Amino acid sequence: MRTKAFFNDEPNAVESALLPDGKLEVWLRKNIRAAEDPDTGERIYIADEAYMRTGASIGDVLAAQDEFFERASLWKPEPGAEPPHRSIAERIKSLERANAQLDERLRNTMDAVDYLLFSEIE
Repeated sequence: MRTKAFFNDEPNAVESALLPDGKLEVWLRKNIRAAEDPDTGERIYIADEAYMRTGASIGDVLAAQDEFFERASLWKPEPGAEPPHRSIAERIKSLERANAQLDERLRNTMDAVDYLLFSEIE
């Protein structure tokens, strides 16, 4: 799937995210260039961007960026493979759950650090 993408900061040529099913989401960018936003006059960046999901590793993608850019340009999601659209309330609830889990992990980590630091003193 190929689009023209706009960014406030200079984007990376390749970005990826590993999905729970083991596949890789990949955004590949070419022709990254600075431009001026006609509405605000601020500097923006424009790029040709191609997106796909693949079973390849990020190492494979980085080793053959041009080939993967062309493959991603032609890629289309399988029918029914798109995740269901969630409401903003559902997305917020999901983020709150994730935040609570991270908060719990941080507290556990800090408890372990405190134990290690203070047990050495006694």
